Amino acid sequence: MNNKIIVATTPSDSHTWNLVYIQLLAEEYGFSVVNLGACTSVKDLYRKCKKIMPLAVIVSTINGHGSLEGREIAIALKSIKNDTGVRLIIGGNLCLKRYLDSRRKKELLMAGYDGVYDDAGATQCLKDFLLQLSTDFKGNALNLKAG
Repeated sequence: MNNKIIVATTPSDSHTWNLVYIQLLAEEYGFSVVNLGACTSVKDLYRKCKKIMPLAVIVSTINGHGSLEGREIAIALKSIKNDTGVRLIIGGNLCLKRYLDSRRKKELLMAGYDGVYDDAGATQCLKDFLLQLSTDFKGNALNLKAG
């Protein structure tokens, strides 16, 4: 069992400051982070997930295309998610409007995301997610040592 998290963005998003922020935050929670950088292709993300089997994949996007490209990512990672239980979340500016409408949010959840965060509370949701993931990981690691 590893404590790795993959941080990625969508194929059309060239922003990286958001990925660096998430990386630093996840490292504060004790995770080892693989940051795939700008314009992450779905194929590269899939390959990296198969190779390192992370605890979670965090997709962050700023350019407004997250609801479209994010769905493609979730569908591509579905087999890995089903096999390993990797947690998958997406956040940021997911559409060109101010906030994602409930239909598109539901589509992302149905595609395979465990969390979709695009509003003013997104940073706190990310912190809560990392705290829960950290607690789950430490609990599982202790159970493996005791068993």
